[in-house]
Amino acid sequence: TTGRQSCADPNLQNIANPDNGNVRYVIPARECFVAPNDYVLLLVDYSGIELRLIVDACGEQEMIDTLNAGGDIHGLGAETIYERADYSYAERAGCKTLGFSYPYGGSDEAAAKDLVNIDKKEIPPALRRYKKRFPKLVNFNATVIDEARDNGYITTAFGRKITVTKGKAYTGANYKIQGTAAGILKRAQNRLHEYCRTNFEPGLLQPVVPVHDEIVMKMHRSLLIDKDHILTEMSELMCYHPEISVRLDVEWDMSTTSWAKK
Repeated sequence: TTGRQSCADPNLQNIANPDNGNVRYVIPARECFVAPNDYVLLLVDYSGIELRLIVDACGEQEMIDTLNAGGDIHGLGAETIYERADYSYAERAGCKTLGFSYPYGGSDEAAAKDLVNIDKKEIPPALRRYKKRFPKLVNFNATVIDEARDNGYITTAFGRKITVTKGKAYTGANYKIQGTAAGILKRAQNRLHEYCRTNFEPGLLQPVVPVHDEIVMKMHRSLLIDKDHILTEMSELMCYHPEISVRLDVEWDMSTTSWAKK
């Protein structure tokens, strides 16, 4: 529905990370993705893409400017909640929940469930400060619901229309973000494929499989001497999307054995 790629038998889009504490029984399937002889695996993942796309879609300008300057928008939230700049890691982590809960329609109780070091009686005024400072972020879900009900669809950053029935308008925010993320990854795949095809001998460097916001690639060891330059060029191809107002970033990992050992 959102444009995300899917597959079955096996479902390569849901290969659980063995380090994920939320998965009770983890099948170590990532061990099956191995580097061929004379190759290494390169694994590239978009960094914090969901929140970046939420901020872009809702048009919260202070957060857009902060991200584009390399700043920390969760820190902005902590400063707002605690009214001080010397917040702790735990306080920042609690405020991170606000940035994800409110845009998807979460209640005050859900948004504030991870806040620490704050009296219960201080939470309502703290949340009011947050809402006043970031109204577009907080009201993003309601805004998209109105869009879905008025039009019968939502539109991604790339102009793709995704049908949303009026009875399920609440799914619009998720469709808008996931649909935009899908458009980004598909463009990245095409660009990386073309980059590998036109700059290297066949088989020396190529994408293997996309998984959600990550792409697994293989690189011949003869290219390792130029790895930093190659990764810089591929990163630029993946992150250049003029339709998105927020700067995108990617993170690279490498494995000489398997995906599980990245």
